Amino acid sequence: MFWRLLTHIPAVDLLAHRVTWAIPWFLLAAVAAGQRGTVAQVLRAPRRARWMAVSALLVGTNWLVFLIAVNTDRVLHASLGYFLTPMVSTLLGALVLGERLDRWERLAVGAAFAGVLWLGVGLGTVPWIGLVLAASFGMYGLVRKQAPVPALGGTAVEVLFLAPLAIAGVAWSTARLGVPDATTGALLLTTGLVTAVPLILFSASVRRIPLTTMGSLQYFSPSIQFLIAAVLFGETFHPWVHLPAFSLIWTGVLIYGARTQRNSAAKAPVRP
Repeated sequence: MFWRLLTHIPAVDLLAHRVTWAIPWFLLAAVAAGQRGTVAQVLRAPRRARWMAVSALLVGTNWLVFLIAVNTDRVLHASLGYFLTPMVSTLLGALVLGERLDRWERLAVGAAFAGVLWLGVGLGTVPWIGLVLAASFGMYGLVRKQAPVPALGGTAVEVLFLAPLAIAGVAWSTARLGVPDATTGALLLTTGLVTAVPLILFSASVRRIPLTTMGSLQYFSPSIQFLIAAVLFGETFHPWVHLPAFSLIWTGVLIYGARTQRNSAAKAPVRP
């Protein structure tokens, strides 16, 4: 809903502002969390730095495509992407890391991708925004797994890698579009805070609540996006296309969530 206030600014320009004004917030959060040394360690370790550069590219891609979705009235497709993300991560684990999928996980992934196929055929176009969001965030998790770095320190490193392009982008945007009016300028400065706060809270919550709870909560965001797009933004909803497609995707989500809950319960230590 915040980004909707800035649809008069091109998505690439918004991304430049978003990264630039998020830098101080993430650096402050890393220092407050005692992860200042993490940033220096990563930058001094070539292998980790390479992985973090890749993860920075992926998170930048994810942020940009989300901004495009808002700017082009395709938040429904964005919600699709975030519904698919956990199952894309599962599929990447199987394809890249050799992790085995049981029949319920295969059924969940199959139902979700059947929904995507239905959506593509029904709309006559590939829902590329949702697919890129799911793929970029799924691959982001895979890359971060290769270079385990504390969440806040890692995100601070990522925005530092993106900083040169972002700052140059802000300068280019100002030269091209001119100095924004007071309201737009204030909103652009706020993009850093709007970007940083949810990620900082997420990093803090991961350490405080069970992963099964976190797994369930991750579906609230795309659900809220879906409702905002359909109800508040008035995006076109084709009942015979969107309803069957999202029903298949939600079926996959329910199967996946139930399976994850069951696996976590089975692994939990038995207390005397």
